[in-house]
Amino acid sequence: MSKNKSNIGDIEFSYSGRQIRPCSKFTFTFQQYLLFKKDHSELLFYILRQLSQDQLAFLRGTNESQALVIEIDEKDLKDKAKQLNIHDLKPFYQSRIFENNNFVYDAARKVIIHTIPEAITAEL
Repeated sequence: MSKNKSNIGDIEFSYSGRQIRPCSKFTFTFQQYLLFKKDHSELLFYILRQLSQDQLAFLRGTNESQALVIEIDEKDLKDKAKQLNIHDLKPFYQSRIFENNNFVYDAARKVIIHTIPEAITAEL
């Protein structure tokens, strides 16, 4: 009787193991279709805002907390975007969310410039 229970346990374990693999493979395979032809502006904005906050925290640590302008290397954003299979950032640089949040892209220097409103720096 205990043999049957352990066999049943083994069968359930291997069955549940098979269930996990196809689900993760399914997610990985169809991830490209989930992101296909979608506007990535909000997602890229979230990433860029995080990079900006990290840079601001670094400047605070070096006693440059009064800086109203932060420069973020374009490569940093590109690397994060590539992890999400986003390769074209030009539409994001021209988006409303990018401009409305005081970001400017300098193509010559390949730098994203973020002008921080004075209200935010006053809180620091």
